[in-house]
Amino acid sequence: MQRLSALFVGAVIGTVFIFLSVNESLSSSLAIVLRVLAAVALTSVVVMWLLGVKVAQSGGALRAEPNAAEGFFGRRYVLVVVAAEAALLFAGLTLLRNWSLPEQVNMAWLAFMAGVHFVAFAPVWRERGLLIPGVVLILIGVAGFALAAATALECVPVASGVLTGVTILAGSAAYSWRTLTSMR
Repeated sequence: MQRLSALFVGAVIGTVFIFLSVNESLSSSLAIVLRVLAAVALTSVVVMWLLGVKVAQSGGALRAEPNAAEGFFGRRYVLVVVAAEAALLFAGLTLLRNWSLPEQVNMAWLAFMAGVHFVAFAPVWRERGLLIPGVVLILIGVAGFALAAATALECVPVASGVLTGVTILAGSAAYSWRTLTSMR
């Protein structure tokens, strides 16, 4: 259930990225379509999470449990990793602000940090599959910085934010399905 709960959290974060990043540079109809698709994907992950809860309550478990010693969200995770990520996230945002960079660049930093999060946890959770979205998100963050450097600031939230949200949400939905179907 920890895995499904983590994917549920990921789906919420992906949806938030999409809702916050759709801006006036997109047509209103495309913005509506993106928001509706995000809501549908989030709903599907919620349904899979609820089905997973039902299976777990009836004695079911994953065929292949996560190998991490304390599970996904042990005390060490919260104390060390979340604190380190928060420090890096806010330190980076502070540096960007101190360098007087436009606010749109923050979304590129958030995408980059989300990618680092996934890449760092691939070996910790012994889930090589996390490397794919991690590398994609790092590249999306770098692309956002490149767009900002090319003075295409209005594109940074869409490129870094929407693409980050789509990557996280699609991965959460796909892995939720895989996890749910592997429960016995």
